[in-house]
Amino acid sequence: MRVQVGEISCERCTFNFERVYGPRGTGYIECHHMVPFHASGATTTTLDDLALLCSNCHRTIHRAAPWPTPAELRRLINHALSER
Repeated sequence: MRVQVGEISCERCTFNFERVYGPRGTGYIECHHMVPFHASGATTTTLDDLALLCSNCHRTIHRAAPWPTPAELRRLINHALSER
């Protein structure tokens, strides 16, 4: 189980709502289920089943099937940044 104390940042792009929006963004992040509900069926969710993502990364994953995993999205981000 991964429990950390400190800043809440996107696990893919490191975006931090509090750093950008100040107090309005404190404690905010979106939570992504690594295995979609339609694939997992009824189950008990643990912290290891979740990824903390900013809104942009979360929407990008869900934009179209096949959905990239958060790790695959990270590779896409790194590739796009290296192309600049």
